[in-house]
Amino acid sequence: NKFKRIQLFEKIKPHSDYHKNNVIVFYCYVIYKQPIVQYFFYFCILINSIILGLERVNMSNLENKIIEKVNIVLVAIFTLEMFLLIVGYGFNKFIRDAMSVWDCLIVIVSIIEIGLKENGKLSTNSSASIASTFRMLRILRVFKLFRSWTSFQIIMESIGETMYRMVDYIFVFILFLFMYTLLGFSFFNDSLKFDDDTFSAKSNSNFYNFDNFPNSLVSVFMIIIGDHWYDLFYECYRSDKNNFIVVIIYFITLVLFGQITLMNIFLAYLIDNFQSARAHLEKNVNVRNYILYNIYTSSDL
Repeated sequence: NKFKRIQLFEKIKPHSDYHKNNVIVFYCYVIYKQPIVQYFFYFCILINSIILGLERVNMSNLENKIIEKVNIVLVAIFTLEMFLLIVGYGFNKFIRDAMSVWDCLIVIVSIIEIGLKENGKLSTNSSASIASTFRMLRILRVFKLFRSWTSFQIIMESIGETMYRMVDYIFVFILFLFMYTLLGFSFFNDSLKFDDDTFSAKSNSNFYNFDNFPNSLVSVFMIIIGDHWYDLFYECYRSDKNNFIVVIIYFITLVLFGQITLMNIFLAYLIDNFQSARAHLEKNVNVRNYILYNIYTSSDL
């Protein structure tokens, strides 16, 4: 049979003195370890994500009340999960798992958010940024779904390992980007202003321009990634304020070395390092999961 039967219940025996000497602790551990309980918590995380997606501007009072009630129920469920986890495993083992500590932090933030809403502290416009921060932290709870997904762990850690190996290349890329940003700002500053088809200092600049460092940085980045760079080239070329030879040399070198050379080297280097990092981490993730299993099942506190 290609498909494994989903196990909803698991028979668990006390394996340490911490569980043998306290009935409440042991039953909290048993309840939390049941697969059906874990599936229920995962389902609640999905519902939490859906509720966050349903929130929008100008909702009716009924919709607001329903979402608030569901959110309170979900926070209560996640609080119960934290209680079972801390009591069932013990605080010393609990703090040794970064993901569990992160979940506990999100639960605390969610409780604070509900308390502020009940007191009307998040209803004003000045508190919108605080509400957005709370909402962002609640969204991050969805990463818990991938905790037992080994392939996802390998992919994410491979990306992090790859970016660490590419620090030297990233530094060269930033230096190249900075250099051409300054050149674009020096050559084409205040030059992309047109009245019909001719340059006019009284007109407003185009959306992409080189009038200041931030705008020049964005324009150079758009050229490197190939997003309608030819439109910007034409705007610079037809401006009476620019020397067309400088425009041609600037854009040819930027496209040749930035868009074609650096970007292709980046992709080739990224793929090569990602494959080697993934092959290395596949063994490390399995070893780490084995160590975490021993941490939670050992008799040492």
